[in-house]
Amino acid sequence: MSAAGDLGYVYGEATRTVKPNALAERGGYLRLWRRDEAGRWQLALDLTITEPQTQAALDNHDSKHDAQHQP
Repeated sequence: MSAAGDLGYVYGEATRTVKPNALAERGGYLRLWRRDEAGRWQLALDLTITEPQTQAALDNHDSKHDAQHQP
């Protein structure tokens, strides 16, 4: 919260799955809020950044997935 009480923020960890059965991308989020003239909180910025898993993590996931789905 800002000293004036008109700005605030929340942040944390985020995950995102692009396709079914794909590894989740990991990252973080940041949301900035500002108080308008009527005293209501308005979202000023909503930012989420995720990164794809490394190729080694993808290869490991694929081998585990293949082993689970063998006849």
